[in-house]
Amino acid sequence: MYKVFFKPLNADIYYPHKTRNKSIRILEVGKNQLSPPYDSELMHRDIFVLQYVISGKGMYNDIPFEAPCILLMIPDMPQRYTINENCDDFRQLWIKFDGTETRAFLENSGFSVENKIFPCAYIDKVISIFDNLTNLQSYMDNDDELYMLSGFFNLLALHSATKQQNIPKKISPYTQQILNYIHENYASYIDEPLLAQLVHLSVNYMHKIFVRDMRLPPIHYVTHYRLRCAKKLLKESNMTVTKIAEAVGLSSGNYFCRLFSKYNDGISPSKYRKKNTKMQKE
Repeated sequence: MYKVFFKPLNADIYYPHKTRNKSIRILEVGKNQLSPPYDSELMHRDIFVLQYVISGKGMYNDIPFEAPCILLMIPDMPQRYTINENCDDFRQLWIKFDGTETRAFLENSGFSVENKIFPCAYIDKVISIFDNLTNLQSYMDNDDELYMLSGFFNLLALHSATKQQNIPKKISPYTQQILNYIHENYASYIDEPLLAQLVHLSVNYMHKIFVRDMRLPPIHYVTHYRLRCAKKLLKESNMTVTKIAEAVGLSSGNYFCRLFSKYNDGISPSKYRKKNTKMQKE
């Protein structure tokens, strides 16, 4: 394991020398302290991140959060967090990972990938785990990849043990009905009045329930889901960008390109396709 200091973010970052495990790979462990106000701007990652907020508060994808909590970032979903200007201190820890079994491990431990913000009443135990993971002496007689994996699974075990207290057992039937509709009809026109009518609720109450369950507004979810479907088509089909825009319910190829670039760090659909086609060939 080796350590670097990333000055722009005032961050200590730790990397394993090798990542051999295909089911779960730990890519990075880090910690930093930021001075408010701060804006991460839109980020696009092809990996998962568990970001533990020790102190401070802000907004994550337009949803407010306050320490102690966990921000879950998943691949192919736009990510942006800001720190409140009146926040005196903001400290966070994070672990980045990927692998073929990642989603299953997260779901089984109570990290539903449909939610993005989780309370963390056990933050003191989290800090202790990260203290060990970010102590170079801990790696003297250990395989660094396996040691990082052990810390990651300790984090999952903690969350699993407390999920009954900290996470709702299930989302509202209204939200589930809306999700089912979006997943089946994302290529069609969708707005909040239509979704509210679907579940026989007022627009405001439907919006409130959906945000409570999903940690983002319904129309944001529709946009994110359409972009996820578009990425799948870019990687797995030969359809033109214009045809893909039509297939996922976006009004035109130009609008789709602007929206795609906005939520993917300026990467165009064509560049995304080229990059991912190349990776598949390799």
